[in-house]
Amino acid sequence: MQTQLIKLVRDIYSTHEFIPLRAPAFAGNEQVYLAETITSTFVSSVGKFVDAFEQKIETFANNR
Repeated sequence: MQTQLIKLVRDIYSTHEFIPLRAPAFAGNEQVYLAETITSTFVSSVGKFVDAFEQKIETFANNR
């Protein structure tokens, strides 16, 4: 199945070269936030950015 999926994607893009899933787009403070996260050593499941994300998801879910 994996081979078929790869063939389908390569056929769609008409290439056998590397196809990135998504090129990163840094339009705001992403680089600043990333550097702050790395410096804080909280880069997995804890930290202020995780807390802020969870709060935003909770607010979004409660407003649905």
